Amino acid sequence: RLAPPSAEPRPPPGPGPAPRSPAWAPLRTMTMSWLACCVARGGDEDPMSADKLLDESAVANADFFDCYESALELEEARRNAEPGHLSCRPALELPAAAVAAGGAPSGGPRNEQVTPMGGRAGCCDVDDLALSAANAAAALGADCCEELANELSVAAKVLERTRERWSRRVLDLRKEALQEFKNMREELPSWADLRQAQRMLKANIGDVAKAVDVFLQAIELRAMNTDMYDNLVCDTVCCDMRIIGRDVLDHPVVYMCAGSQNGPLRHLISQFVVTFEAACKLAAASVDKSEGRVYFVFDMTGMRPHLFMDWAVMRELAKTLGTVFAERIFRIVVVDFSRAAQAIAWTVKQLMTEVTRNKFAFVGEAKALEMCSRDFDGAAIDNLRSSLKINRDASSTTVDREMHARRTAIHTVPLGPMPVE
Repeated sequence: RLAPPSAEPRPPPGPGPAPRSPAWAPLRTMTMSWLACCVARGGDEDPMSADKLLDESAVANADFFDCYESALELEEARRNAEPGHLSCRPALELPAAAVAAGGAPSGGPRNEQVTPMGGRAGCCDVDDLALSAANAAAALGADCCEELANELSVAAKVLERTRERWSRRVLDLRKEALQEFKNMREELPSWADLRQAQRMLKANIGDVAKAVDVFLQAIELRAMNTDMYDNLVCDTVCCDMRIIGRDVLDHPVVYMCAGSQNGPLRHLISQFVVTFEAACKLAAASVDKSEGRVYFVFDMTGMRPHLFMDWAVMRELAKTLGTVFAERIFRIVVVDFSRAAQAIAWTVKQLMTEVTRNKFAFVGEAKALEMCSRDFDGAAIDNLRSSLKINRDASSTTVDREMHARRTAIHTVPLGPMPVE
């Protein structure tokens, strides 16, 4: 049921140069290759070339196997594992432009599955980003499609270079006999896909070399702390940092009151990482609106500056933000910042990229509530308002604040489930 391309006026055949293909033709070819998860064959059982797929008359006379036209339909087939759906493999012959943009390589044996750049091996595999681009391509104009094709092409280059350098890096680490890398695989981890390559590229303003370096650092940091990133396990909980809701664009909202911190900054790192990672996982479920980013509110009331005075930990935190969580921050609202808080914030900001620095907003309580009332949904603003109130209430006890933190969390990470009363 592969839908043919939308009809376009075609000049009648005749003498003179062949009409020029539209600027977005390579992307349309690439789009159709991603959607054609099953083999499209004519009556002679030969694989149809991409050029034929762009020819409405050829498409009209072709015999197509059962294919899927949307991400939803494809995911349903994956879950149900339909019997008899065994001939699924993209057998399209793509032009060089489509291959450069991350499509399947042209040609190739018929009996071997060809997976697009960044794709996952298996029946009917289509990279999520590629599939999203394919579903959206028909609604885009020529300029937008050409820009998207270029972006995917560069992101594919970042991913391929990262794959090559990671393989060499693992071999070097094994030679150094480092225990934490003893069982490390030379292949990229499953999360390191085309979407992440795009994120790294965006965080580094299109600089491919820097994007590859940052990507490698992110992979290595995650590899050294798999329990934190994969299982969301932190060493200790030493403050009320938690996810309290979402904003109107579906970004998860993370809140922390500095007055709740009961240990030095180095004890806070693991809690921060697992909370941020949990929020990123929530954001990934609504990536079309939130773009996988997170909204932070840091309430500085009751802050004890000496707990933050650890330069080495600050550098480690800044490195994590700039690599693993590159381009993951949507906004950071700092509430009721004192002079000491300003000094700490200034120090941390110097270790961040200019793009991240520009996402900070330093405001008082009233301005924070005014801003967040516009940005947050009903539940999130209610949780923020009650959190600001109880953390400024001198009569509230530590137990009161801890119970309130658990009641206003929408995720069990990192505070754990709400205790049964």
